[in-house]
Amino acid sequence: MQQAAALLTALADEKIDALYACAYQCTALTAVPLAADRGRRVLVREGIREVSAGRREGASDHASHTAFLELAFDWPVDPTTRVPDGESGLEVLERFDGVVDEAVRSGVETVAIASHGVAIQVWLAPAQSTSPSRT
Repeated sequence: MQQAAALLTALADEKIDALYACAYQCTALTAVPLAADRGRRVLVREGIREVSAGRREGASDHASHTAFLELAFDWPVDPTTRVPDGESGLEVLERFDGVVDEAVRSGVETVAIASHGVAIQVWLAPAQSTSPSRT
């Protein structure tokens, strides 16, 4: 709930026309208070979910965590690399782009997207800025 409160404070002076979030409970807990505050409904979209850690999903050891992050943060160099038993950087960008493109096509002026850290960082990586929605 701290993230939700911080989001309300950070966006207090921003007009939000639409709010998108993935279906994960932690994201909903962050997005719902903002939606309620603005009189908006949360548009749930699968494409902005967190990056799958594949076979490392659920692992809590430092080595697994580090290996996953190193691979994901190398996607600007080689987005075709795949998380073992997971997705590639291109797949992550394609699904995230789909939701962002939908938001752009909706015609609203200001959109908030509630997602997860790695997914957002991968999408924002400067070397990957080939999508029309990121220009």
